[in-house]
Amino acid sequence: MSKVSIKFSELKPYESLVYAIMKKHEKEGVKSTIDNVNFEALEYITKFPFEVENGATTIRALKKIAIDDKTTGEWKLKPVKFDLQKQCAIITKNAKE
Repeated sequence: MSKVSIKFSELKPYESLVYAIMKKHEKEGVKSTIDNVNFEALEYITKFPFEVENGATTIRALKKIAIDDKTTGEWKLKPVKFDLQKQCAIITKNAKE
């Protein structure tokens, strides 16, 4: 897999959930394996009302937002491409409302 950056604003809800779980793992120093990411995602979905888009799976989300290390089984987040101009426009629009 290549180290292509991801655009956070283009993530679907389930992909955003998987991203948030992986960020939490980064902060806590926990390895993000398919098993522990999938377990936390399912745990979250059962506790909170959360719509999962049709065809969404943890492995598809991971392939979009992360890079896998085949030797350790760990997944690492791709860098996030942050569109500052777009985010400023959104903030400005929301402030006016």
